[in-house]
Amino acid sequence: MSFVFAAMPITIIRGLQISIKKKFGLCILLGLGFFVGICSAVKTAQLLVLSSRRDLTWDTYTLWLWSFIENALVIVCGCIPTLKPLYDKLIKGTPIRPSRSHHNGKGPHCHGMAPHRPQGPAE
Repeated sequence: MSFVFAAMPITIIRGLQISIKKKFGLCILLGLGFFVGICSAVKTAQLLVLSSRRDLTWDTYTLWLWSFIENALVIVCGCIPTLKPLYDKLIKGTPIRPSRSHHNGKGPHCHGMAPHRPQGPAE
């Protein structure tokens, strides 16, 4: 199933109107899920022979290793979209700007109104 989810973005990216270089980069980044599928397959193969092990502590080392790699790759794949500003900062030197959704009540999205503060009981 991991392979299916890794291949789905490729079909969508193909239809985007962006440069070939950006399409290729997006396909590579979003295709990292293929490596998660490979880790899952190796881990499953390790599980199949688990019952024939004599020393479970030592003999399951590779199982734990592949499980760790799989989980780490899942986290990295999930964080890729949020790493774009960091990539721009490190590679292109572009400053990181806060999101437009964070404001202090003074800006184009607030219509010049200060944030509402509820008033307490009259004294």
